[in-house]
Amino acid sequence: MKKCDLFPVMDNQRKRLKQLAGLSNLLVSAGGQTNHSLNDLSACISIVSDLASDSLVNHERISDSVTQLSIVSDCVAGLG
Repeated sequence: MKKCDLFPVMDNQRKRLKQLAGLSNLLVSAGGQTNHSLNDLSACISIVSDLASDSLVNHERISDSVTQLSIVSDCVAGLG
């Protein structure tokens, strides 16, 4: 993966993490209120779970790409 290909993945990861934090905060505040149905809370938990799974996949992809870029950079610099 090229460096220019990695930036959109990192931007998407940042967006997903913000969404995940926002929904997590919503769940915390909604969980203490009685006016929310269990179906609504379950739907939010499902969305948070999906976002967390996507974030984990993106994190692994970013980590692998950074490692590959580091190896290529070292080879180009004559260090590898």
